[in-house]
Amino acid sequence: MRKRMRYNVTTKIGDTYYFQNPNLFRFAASTNVTEKYDYRIWTNINQRDLNWAASFSKSFKISDFLENTMKIGYQGVNKFRSLDVLEMLPATRSYDENPSNSNRSAPRIMTNYAELMKPENLGNGNGQAYYYAMNTGGRISSGGMNNHSAYIMLDQKLWDKLRLVYGARLEFFDLENRQEQQILSLYGPDALEDPKYAYRLTVGDKQTRILPSINLTYQITDNFNFRTSFSRTAIRPDFRETGMFAFLFF
Repeated sequence: MRKRMRYNVTTKIGDTYYFQNPNLFRFAASTNVTEKYDYRIWTNINQRDLNWAASFSKSFKISDFLENTMKIGYQGVNKFRSLDVLEMLPATRSYDENPSNSNRSAPRIMTNYAELMKPENLGNGNGQAYYYAMNTGGRISSGGMNNHSAYIMLDQKLWDKLRLVYGARLEFFDLENRQEQQILSLYGPDALEDPKYAYRLTVGDKQTRILPSINLTYQITDNFNFRTSFSRTAIRPDFRETGMFAFLFF
């Protein structure tokens, strides 16, 4: 849970400022809600990871100066992740509850949050506050990731001096981060069919790549080796990096 509870200036006596007005949300001034007003945010992240792998290696000798080890293998990863958010704003009424003063702003509240937000003190009357639930809460995103890779590698040792390790990895990657519910909460059901929001509904990456590698080591002396290598790798996005929203703790 993350919260922000602040107070506005109540008065100034001499050179000292006194803060006793809770920074409460009011519907009459509801712009820039997240930046301007205080809040409590609860988040729930549910993630399931499945990993499995299989490998096989076989050594064989072609001649007295050439030793070989062949390795083959497969690895699979499956992930599911969902993010749910509940954001509550401490709020109070905008106008006086007295019908004869209905065009006047409600009286200022001058107390601390601990007292104001006690269950027995909650309400929508003058001098009271309550928790207002933001409509952007609920399921923010849900997605899945599948990664399947197979590899083959040959480890060769020649004349007890030269070692050559080379091979390739075939990798399939598919990630989908679905965020339809957030678009629905922010802009309504028509937005799901609106082309300008299409890029935000499901964000991800789907590719199949061949990733080669080669490593050469030459033993110059018993205590000194020369080594050079080449490889191609891929950095894959994660759920956090494909989220089309600004949010802490994801």
